[in-house]
Amino acid sequence: MIYAHAKPRHIAPTLGFLILLVPLLLISVFYIHSVQAQIHSQTPTTLPSTKILEQLKSIEIEKINHGVTTQKHVNRLDEKRQEYAHEYRQTLKQNSNLEKYNRQLRQTIQSQDDEIDLLQNQIKRIAHLERDIVPLMVDMLDALKIFVELDVPFLRQERFERIATLRGLLSNGKVSNSEKYRRILEAYQIENDYGRTIEAYPGEISSELKAQETQSVTFFKVGRIAYMYQTLDKSKSFRWNQKQQIWQLLDEHYNRKIDTGIKMAREQIPSNLMFIPIDTALLHTPITPSTVSM
Repeated sequence: MIYAHAKPRHIAPTLGFLILLVPLLLISVFYIHSVQAQIHSQTPTTLPSTKILEQLKSIEIEKINHGVTTQKHVNRLDEKRQEYAHEYRQTLKQNSNLEKYNRQLRQTIQSQDDEIDLLQNQIKRIAHLERDIVPLMVDMLDALKIFVELDVPFLRQERFERIATLRGLLSNGKVSNSEKYRRILEAYQIENDYGRTIEAYPGEISSELKAQETQSVTFFKVGRIAYMYQTLDKSKSFRWNQKQQIWQLLDEHYNRKIDTGIKMAREQIPSNLMFIPIDTALLHTPITPSTVSM
């Protein structure tokens, strides 16, 4: 193989200078562009505008408002929690009170059940009581009538009328047996009170001169130990003799004393000691409704 050597060519000086200058120019242009790009990229962060500041302020205000809203929501939740806790404590208290009330109510119901049983047993015995109470009331009226007949004859008509009224009451089906029994006991109490009171009342008695005529007098009784009357002119006074069943004329010196007793009974003068004649037979043989036998 035959190699041929080429002869070297000589480059002109101007062309070589241009070749060296072109890269330098390119490098300078690239550097300038890079610096400008860097400046443009750093300008927004280092030099904030008014618009960006407003945006940041708006963001912060929004965060604050959101925090306030959140806090209000938390406060409402806490209030609800306290309300529910209070209601829970109240419910526990009410439950405790209801348990106590139920225990007491059970005891009350048990007591009422016992009372019902007792009443039912009593109702079963009512029929027997009804059969026994009616004859008892009849016997009580018979005994009261005998007692009035044997007793000192004061207010005799009034006392017999009371007994007759009670007998009519026994036959009245509209009146309960309890009311009938109460009225009979009331009559017994009235008779009992007669023996502890003094009383003066007007009345009439057969005339001493003419048996067919009557005269007005003032009757005066002291319990059951003395029963008297005095004429309206206060000139004569009589005492009832229970043993002989007659009126006895008293000495004149008793007229003033009996008149004083009448005024005391009518409450015309204050009560005081009285000196009056009494029937000693009544002191030794007292009669009460309970001693009358049928």
